Amino acid sequence: MPASNFLLSLLIMFYLVVVGIKAMLVIPDINLLTAAAQSGLDVVLLSLFTWTVLATKNLGERFVQTLSALVGAKCLLEIVSIPVVWTIMQGGEGEGSSIAFLLLIIFSIWLLAVLGHIFRHALSVGMATGVFVTIGYLLFSTAVTFKFFPPPAVSG
Repeated sequence: MPASNFLLSLLIMFYLVVVGIKAMLVIPDINLLTAAAQSGLDVVLLSLFTWTVLATKNLGERFVQTLSALVGAKCLLEIVSIPVVWTIMQGGEGEGSSIAFLLLIIFSIWLLAVLGHIFRHALSVGMATGVFVTIGYLLFSTAVTFKFFPPPAVSG
């Protein structure tokens, strides 16, 4: 991925749209403002985490290229996951729902592998370290996101 601020800006705009649409499709009663805020927070957290991780190894010059790769990869995975998450959110039971859950697990593993691969190259470390950094990002992102946007209560 080239180190281009223009490309990074385009990828971030596209990602914001994709994540916002996904949120509106799969989260009941979410409004446009909340969906935009959630997707914006996700980009900010990814940017902060990426900058911090690169800075710890004095690799700040790789920020634009690394963030572009991460945002682009996440965008593609978000697009692919929309039908699966939508199917799960419909709450149906049976074979279709079981397949959707299996696909969601596969997408989660794919996300770990892809983002781990990107961090591995950006940090010049092994794949296990790249995956470990990715897990750190996912835990950080989830904790902060749930702090600002708690998941809806499950009725049942």
